[in-house]
Amino acid sequence: MSTKKFSVLLLALLLCLNVFGQEQDCDKKLDEARKLFDAGKLERVESTLSTCMEDGFNKSQKTEAYEIIILTQQYDNRPADAEETYLQLLDHDPEYDVNEATAPMELIHLAEKHHAPPLWSAGLIFGPVFTSGVRRTSYSTGNSQTETKSYSTDGVGYVIGLKVNRFITKDIEIGVELQLMRQRFLSESDQFGFAKITFAETQDWIQLPILGTYDFSHGKWEPFARLGIVPAYMIGSSAKVERNSEAGQSRLGAVTGPDVDMIDQRNSFNLASVIGAGIKYKIPRAFIILEARHSWYFLNQVETSKRYDNPELLYQYFYVDDDFNIGNLQILLGFTYSFHKIKKTKKEKQRHKEINENNGDKPKEN
Repeated sequence: MSTKKFSVLLLALLLCLNVFGQEQDCDKKLDEARKLFDAGKLERVESTLSTCMEDGFNKSQKTEAYEIIILTQQYDNRPADAEETYLQLLDHDPEYDVNEATAPMELIHLAEKHHAPPLWSAGLIFGPVFTSGVRRTSYSTGNSQTETKSYSTDGVGYVIGLKVNRFITKDIEIGVELQLMRQRFLSESDQFGFAKITFAETQDWIQLPILGTYDFSHGKWEPFARLGIVPAYMIGSSAKVERNSEAGQSRLGAVTGPDVDMIDQRNSFNLASVIGAGIKYKIPRAFIILEARHSWYFLNQVETSKRYDNPELLYQYFYVDDDFNIGNLQILLGFTYSFHKIKKTKKEKQRHKEINENNGDKPKEN
């Protein structure tokens, strides 16, 4: 082993030993602070913990240290200092929750005055998309009354997106997403009694879902439902077309070629509804989300003024677009991270309002 490699390994070993030694030392400091508090030696508690508050405690140890300091300051008749330390505790852990069945009254009282609810969340989503179409009005190069056509999914598309949510209440949030979605669907038709046409279309969309969400319960697992609208803009569309012809018992062979660009014959803008449901799994300051959504696009897919503009489709494949709509099913996996803000509770705001009114400090009416 070279001298350089040995020096690097030795330095890494020393750093690990230093961190381990600091953790061991802070474990002892926390244990010592517990004993000092129980013994009533309040004047030594804060100085014992101070060296590990910035760096040394893990998250749960630091939370316990804040609790000990708050109680020490309360019992030492320093309520303002205790309240300030409680705010520092909420800054350290915005999801700190006082167990009213076991917590000291001093902590419960502070929890009734201040909390740190989530105001915003941001995250990402991704997942497979299954799309199909529904005919509105039939069009054909032959007899549209005798033509048969069906729509179905054609493999799997995808969606990937970013999302931002604003919490309105504990149970309700409003959100917006920016999505890139690929949708794939298939139409199959019979023309003139002998031509079978397969039309496999792939579309790319930029979408901006605007969603309202209701959470049914809160805990480790949180079921929810969503409802919203989706402005959507198509940025690309192409189709793989194939015509197979038969005469009696003979198959005459397939007519096919390169993918056909369909973007000029499609309405670029559409508007969809979305309804969804799923479940959130709570992790510290965040959620992992599993969700199913269904979207239905209200507007016709076809730019009707250009329905017959592509001679390749008309004369090589005997294909012309119906008026049709599309819908899809999305299976989404997501992650959101919450941003909290320390605020006075409604109960505390009401208490201050009543104090001001009793003191004659009423707000002026406009």
